[in-house]
Amino acid sequence: MQRNKAYWVDKLGEDWTIALKDILKSPYMERLLNFLAMEAAFKSIYPSSKDVFKHFKEVSLADVRLIISYTEPGIDSSIFPMDRSDEYIDSYHHANYMKISECISREYPDNGVFTFDHFPEEWISQGVLLLPRAFTVPTQQAGAHLVQWRRFYEAVLQAVVREKPGVIWFLWGDEAKKYSNSLPNQHVYSWECPSKAVKENRDWHCPNFKQANKLISKLNGDNFQITW
Repeated sequence: MQRNKAYWVDKLGEDWTIALKDILKSPYMERLLNFLAMEAAFKSIYPSSKDVFKHFKEVSLADVRLIISYTEPGIDSSIFPMDRSDEYIDSYHHANYMKISECISREYPDNGVFTFDHFPEEWISQGVLLLPRAFTVPTQQAGAHLVQWRRFYEAVLQAVVREKPGVIWFLWGDEAKKYSNSLPNQHVYSWECPSKAVKENRDWHCPNFKQANKLISKLNGDNFQITW
């Protein structure tokens, strides 16, 4: 069953649906959705089906200023509630989140108390789009859906390059960094994925937040900086 435009507008919003129309109408997309439905029948898949594309709906293509590309879901506390009893989600995804929050607290100590409610809602309101390379992950199987999502992820990159020059990108992780040359009219910064610091049990010191604001100040003035 091929999903119609109304289905995708509900999931992604109008402008993302238009920009991604070719991939959304393709047999690949139907195979992907069918694959995810089959996986969910036998495994716990995160996030839930209603939240897979939630960030597109929250940050329209017209409003996006900065895109954070990372490996897979886990840095959005609204997708993985803090009271979840799933040991894997607590230990892996929440640990990723904590590395990011600790880094920002060090970089911006005057921003006040950094809380779970603060992130990522305030980012979203400032045009920050969270873009994982895989939009879903089975519990205890990190990276299991990366191959299946690759074409969709690449279609999003192409749509932004085509429709929205000058977006700032954070490419986190070695695989994400390989896409630097695919973003010719964008501003690209890269760093290791926070999950690497989690696995190695060390602090995560990412300079990208300050690099982005330095660029924004140069182009538009201090008043347009992103409040991390």
